[in-house]
Amino acid sequence: MDQQPKKSADDDSVDPPADAVRPAPSPSASTSSPSRSPNRSTASSPRKIGQQTPAQLEQLMTGADRLERMILAHELAVNQDFTVDGTPHEGSLEAKIRETMHQAFWDVLQASLSQTPPDHTQALILLGEVKQTLLSFLPDGQGMQMREIINRNLDVEHIKEQIAHDAFDFREKAHFIISIMGRLCAPARDEEIKQLSTIEEIVPLFRAVFRILEEMKLDMLNFTLKQARPIINMHSIEYEQQMFDEFLATEPEPLHLTKDWLRSTAISLLESADSEGTRNPCASPPPSGSSSSSSSSSWKISPTRLLRHAFLNLLDWNSGPYPETLVADISRFLELQIYSETVVLSAATLLVIWNAIGSRITDAAAFKGDLLELIQACVENREQANQELMASVWVFVEPEIEKHLSADAKSPAVLPGLRILVLDLYRREHPVRQLLMKRLKESVEAAVAAGPASPVQTISPAFMPHFQGSIRALSEDFVKIISRNQTVFGRYYTRLITELAEELDLRVHTASAQSSPLKQAPL
Repeated sequence: MDQQPKKSADDDSVDPPADAVRPAPSPSASTSSPSRSPNRSTASSPRKIGQQTPAQLEQLMTGADRLERMILAHELAVNQDFTVDGTPHEGSLEAKIRETMHQAFWDVLQASLSQTPPDHTQALILLGEVKQTLLSFLPDGQGMQMREIINRNLDVEHIKEQIAHDAFDFREKAHFIISIMGRLCAPARDEEIKQLSTIEEIVPLFRAVFRILEEMKLDMLNFTLKQARPIINMHSIEYEQQMFDEFLATEPEPLHLTKDWLRSTAISLLESADSEGTRNPCASPPPSGSSSSSSSSSWKISPTRLLRHAFLNLLDWNSGPYPETLVADISRFLELQIYSETVVLSAATLLVIWNAIGSRITDAAAFKGDLLELIQACVENREQANQELMASVWVFVEPEIEKHLSADAKSPAVLPGLRILVLDLYRREHPVRQLLMKRLKESVEAAVAAGPASPVQTISPAFMPHFQGSIRALSEDFVKIISRNQTVFGRYYTRLITELAEELDLRVHTASAQSSPLKQAPL
């Protein structure tokens, strides 16, 4: 909510670049966490809660809290449109539990007020919570007159006396509450506040009151965050590092997922160089006279290149949980992965079709663009390519291909054979998809090497000219995400790669005996 609430008052481095008990649960008892992240559980290995001691459980909760805080600070820094939304996803377990708790409270309230004489125990709890919520909207040291009015009209002890003398008017209190809400809410809530006056039944009325009060809490929180954003941004990197350090202190195996991620990348680079019989571009020759000169593990691998390749592997990640250092950006990496798969699958489909029948198409230049648009419309925003997806692609493209085939190319075997080729593209390991993913990574790598300050110069293969804009947009987003990630977590990567250098005999370059083995430089 943007409106202000109304009140009365290539180097060897990976370090950062310079740059009270209650008769029934109340409706507010299940307010969800503002910085909820659907993916953060992937940052650490699962633990068996039943086997935890109280101290270990407390440690677990502390770690989760620090991770929540880090993610919130990160979102505020990188997402200018970020707002807190306390509403759980519809159909989720949290939403079902929340609805059950709320319904239990309102059922108890309805039953107690329907008794003869009415039991106001639940009503007093409700009015007390409303009072505290309204007071929370008033800044400390300000709105003293409004604070006095609320305290006087919603004094629980005074209300008890009214009930004892049969002088309590629930609707009168409701109208008072609505009037105060109208003075404190954001302008966007004005219409909702007016609608409250049209509700006749007490329980539905107060249920609606509580719903809007919860929304007003979020309005106030988002307004406060917006006002504090400049200050938060100034210190977000240091704060994220502090929260991450405190999270790691609660982990039995801190950073093991990150280390596994980097290790697998290093091993892959070494195996690739060995299988090709050539030195990897990220390697240097072994020292003269080295006893292990014939061993690939003796080659020197640049930490910068190693980390760059580790990030690039996220574009087609299929290796289990994400590293701990990526937890705040998992959703972004997933989006990039889906986007990459869409580009690759679209390009592969077009390439396979065109290689098979391109020379037999009439008006080929115009049809190629139309065919690509049709393919992209079928595969766009699909998380995985499967047989059903490729079958649906074929259903759409087949009649268009048939219409544009030249007369002498309309052999009964052409389209069935082409169908088999297209359906086979559902496999991730399909050679064409593998080749195009490799080319895509090379294009993105060039942008990463140039750094975030340089314009993206896309190096798209000759047979992917239609994807220049897509690859450029992908590269720009990728560079932004990993540049900030490196700024926050560079020192962790430095330590882990240094450890891996010993473990795998990577022979990481050192600048001098006095300096860090991994100097400051962008990816």
